[in-house]
Amino acid sequence: MDPIQAAIDDIESLPPGETLSYTKTAAKYSVVRSTLIQRHKGITQPPEVKNSNQQKLTLQQEQELMVQNFASVIAKEPVSKSWVTRFINQHSIHLISQWTVGIDNPYHTYNMDKKGFLISVISRLKRIFSR
Repeated sequence: MDPIQAAIDDIESLPPGETLSYTKTAAKYSVVRSTLIQRHKGITQPPEVKNSNQQKLTLQQEQELMVQNFASVIAKEPVSKSWVTRFINQHSIHLISQWTVGIDNPYHTYNMDKKGFLISVISRLKRIFSR
């Protein structure tokens, strides 16, 4: 469990009438006091919740969009969303997906190379490789 969430659960489990000390609770769970206060009062949200609220596409949609863009450029005409699903299912024997950790500087990274193509450009990357 997230330490901040554990601290919030501890605060909310206090019996009525007992004094609330954000400083002691923050020290007990080794979290930043100001972050604990803001989360407990609902001023801020955990990064996962905040990011998911701002995201327009699901991870699956983003991955299919990349494959769809590559195929459209190669075919020189738009391909449908269902084409992507059929392509991945048809070539699943020849394709593997693997998570990698980004160790290269962004200016040394290209979207296509001899090994495969990137699914997303963040610290963790998912690449599709030929077997």
